[in-house]
Amino acid sequence: NYYGIDMELAALLAEKLGFKGIRIFGNIIVGNKEKCIENVGISINKVCKFAKEHHVKVFLEVHGDFNTVEILKQLIQKMEKYLVLHI
Repeated sequence: NYYGIDMELAALLAEKLGFKGIRIFGNIIVGNKEKCIENVGISINKVCKFAKEHHVKVFLEVHGDFNTVEILKQLIQKMEKYLVLHI
């Protein structure tokens, strides 16, 4: 799976600057759809855990392939521990 250090750096920078949160984006599904969704779910949980430790919220913004009810439902099920919905 892919978990970029830039997400941790964004959370640290947000903390230092007093920002309440960072935005992460879903866009294009690459390769096997189910494996990609699984990897994205794992990465989102990792960044949420790290951000929470630094008092920073993570806001998920979706585009492209991730912008469907079916895919969002799968991601939400993978991140229930950290999920708080704001509409």
